[in-house]
Amino acid sequence: MRPIFSLYIAALACIASLDARADVIPLPGSSPQRAVVGQVFQPISVLVTDQYGSIRPYVEVSYLFSSALVSLGSNPASRVGCENYPPHLSWRCATITDAQGIARLHDFTAVMASTQPTTIELSVGIGGPFTRGTVQLFTDSAVPVMKLNPVGTDQAAPVRTVFAQPFGVRVTSPDGQPVSGLPVSFKWAGGTSLTFTGGLGATVVSDADGNAAFAAMAASGIGPGIVRAEIFDPIGRAYVTTDLAFRTLTPDGRTDSELEDMWWAGFQENGWGLSIAQREDRLFSVLYVYDDKGNPTWEVLESGSWYARYENYVAYRYSPRGSPYYAYKPWHFDIGPRGRDVSFNFSFEGTATMAVTGISAQPYNLDAPSPVERKKLTRQDFRGGTPAPLVGIGGMWWGGASQGGWGISLMQQYGGLFSVWFTYDEDSKPTWFVMPEGQWENANTYSGPLYKTKGSPVFFATYDPSKFQIFPVGTFRFRFSDLDHGTFEYNAEGHTGSMAIERQLF
Repeated sequence: MRPIFSLYIAALACIASLDARADVIPLPGSSPQRAVVGQVFQPISVLVTDQYGSIRPYVEVSYLFSSALVSLGSNPASRVGCENYPPHLSWRCATITDAQGIARLHDFTAVMASTQPTTIELSVGIGGPFTRGTVQLFTDSAVPVMKLNPVGTDQAAPVRTVFAQPFGVRVTSPDGQPVSGLPVSFKWAGGTSLTFTGGLGATVVSDADGNAAFAAMAASGIGPGIVRAEIFDPIGRAYVTTDLAFRTLTPDGRTDSELEDMWWAGFQENGWGLSIAQREDRLFSVLYVYDDKGNPTWEVLESGSWYARYENYVAYRYSPRGSPYYAYKPWHFDIGPRGRDVSFNFSFEGTATMAVTGISAQPYNLDAPSPVERKKLTRQDFRGGTPAPLVGIGGMWWGGASQGGWGISLMQQYGGLFSVWFTYDEDSKPTWFVMPEGQWENANTYSGPLYKTKGSPVFFATYDPSKFQIFPVGTFRFRFSDLDHGTFEYNAEGHTGSMAIERQLF
């Protein structure tokens, strides 16, 4: 799983206005830090500020950790504010910031050595979602420990194929002599996943030369990943690890996938769609659908995470509000509450399954299942017959930070442009205009008709394509000064305007 908990949510409105978030900042000397087994770590303190950098006095900072490597003080008085959870290695604690916005954590003692740190997860909630931070504590042995020398690192294999060489290590003593008969565990530790004969881990005993290795298969996701080998040194009383890097490739040998495009459910559900803008493995997606009255509305999908890079992605629906497009005032923008999740299963780059979670019929019963509706998606083909004079303008565009809250999804295929302007109507509700066709007036100017549509609700109702209607409501014109800047001119529903636009970076 590759989390990208999306505080780059600035993407829609510099959408930093989404939440009033705090910062949790470890003070110098607090993290990272090291201690030899038996020693107490130096005091750990964190500074809590709001999104403007102002200190936040007298707010609760909660933190949790689960580790056999560190412990709280044995004196019950030193554990006030902490709760222990089975299997008795998990703790949840709380403390309060002082008048200077500084919170002091409980004292920690190093009890077992390891080359991997103990990570303490901190969270602060200020009027909404939690802001998170971490503190890392390293525990060292008092004596030299064994070493793991990696073998078979930096391999690459197409997804769902076996790596050419087993992943392995050579176990040696502190003075470099091979160590035999020692169990070595291998496990997936991050990034794209692999399997060891069907599982995420395997254990092998080192041979007479200190070698231990195990074959693995690239299981899911595209891009980099990590295998971690670990032993327990019985003399140094330490867990010793080393990481082996690998890469999972697409069938044609790439470490990334191109997902940016306009997606739809085909002609049988013509009238609604999904735009995906992409920067590296970050996605900015917008759903163009209809409300219960058949009016066009849109939802932005944010706070996304890859569970298998370029294969399985989960995000959340937001339905913003803002002022009318012809009299836009960015300070009226409101992202709204976070909605239910939407997941995508991409079959490489050509098709996808979208699963939309609905509201449970028993919202107060946490065990009651929520309905899920799945849609098969494919790329929409809007290629043209003549090459475009300007190539590379596809992506997400907006009016800049001073116009945050609306945008233009401008998708480009060979000889064709398909654009959607997502904005707000006279009632401040989200609405969209579609620009599926046009012509190049010259090397940097593209224009065409502007349409508005009506249709059937898309999710948790049978989509009725016969209700789809499309109306010409005006014209549009893009004037590009380069691949990242331009002007958008419109004549829509009796309103005219011209706005500077730029490529949105997220």
